[in-house]
Amino acid sequence: MANGAESAIRDNRWSQWSPASGLAFIVLFVVGMLLFKTPDKDDTQLQIVGFYADKGNRAQLIIAAYLLVLAGVFFFWFLASLRDRLRVLEGGTGRLTSIVFGSGIVFIAMLMVTAGCFMFVPGEITFGDKGVPPDVARVLPDMGWAFILIGGAFSAIAMIDAASVLMVRTGVFPRWVAWLGFAAAVVLLFAALVFPIIALLVWVGVVSLALLQMNGVNVPGMGPERPSAAS
Repeated sequence: MANGAESAIRDNRWSQWSPASGLAFIVLFVVGMLLFKTPDKDDTQLQIVGFYADKGNRAQLIIAAYLLVLAGVFFFWFLASLRDRLRVLEGGTGRLTSIVFGSGIVFIAMLMVTAGCFMFVPGEITFGDKGVPPDVARVLPDMGWAFILIGGAFSAIAMIDAASVLMVRTGVFPRWVAWLGFAAAVVLLFAALVFPIIALLVWVGVVSLALLQMNGVNVPGMGPERPSAAS
C-alpha cells in the first residue's frame, strides 16, 4: 500500500508539472534555430563544398537538428496536457479539442521533417562518408524552411484558433489568453517571413503557464475566469 501511495504521489507531481514541457519546447526550438547555419544562397558551388567540408559546421547543423526533434517531443507532452484539459471542459464529441490535438500533431511532423532536411547533407557526409551534390546542399535546407514556415505555421493556426474558441466559451483561462491566441494566429499567416513564428512561441509559453496555474503551481495573473452568461 505504501508503494502504491508513493507511486500515486510521483504521478501527481509529474502531472502537475507536465505543462512545463511547453517551456522546454520553446528553449530547444530557439536554440536549435539559432544554431542552424548554412551557406548563403549566392555562394558558389566551391564555397558550398568548402562549408560542408568543415567538421565544425556539420556538427553544428546536426546538433541543431537534434534539438529541433527533441523540441517536437516536448511539444507533444505540452499538447497532451492541453488536450486533456480542453477535452474535459468541452464535453460532447470534443470536436474542437480534436482539431487542437490533430493540428498540433501535424505541426510536430512538419518540425521533424524540417529537422531531417537540415540534417541530411551534414549527416550524409559525416556518417555516410558520401559526397552530396552542391545543388542538393543548396536546395534541401530551403525545403526544410518551407515545411516549418508554411505547413507547420498553418497547422499551428488551426490549433491555436480552436483552442482559443474553447477558452472563450469555457473561461478556463483569463479572457486575454484567448485573444492573444487569435492575434498569434493572424501573425502566423505571415510566418514565411520567419520572424512571425515567434508568435507561436509566445502563445505556447503563455498557455503553459496557464496550465501550470490550473495544476496548482502559483503563476500570478493566470487564474481561470468564469464564462459569461452569453458564453
